Amino acid sequence: MTIRLYVLYLQGLIPRAKLLLTLGGTFFLAFWPLILVTIAAFLALYLVIDSCDPWFASL
Repeated sequence: MTIRLYVLYLQGLIPRAKLLLTLGGTFFLAFWPLILVTIAAFLALYLVIDSCDPWFASL
């Protein structure tokens, strides 16, 4: 590749990086409630199983 192609490629690099970071952040924020519900469900299951099953708790 020539230097000119590298310069053309680098000119669009920053705007594309900003767009990708914005999309990634909004995708993560969109699923934040689902992540919290999943963590809460597994925590509740762990606490229920841990308190009622002596064999599982000893592992």
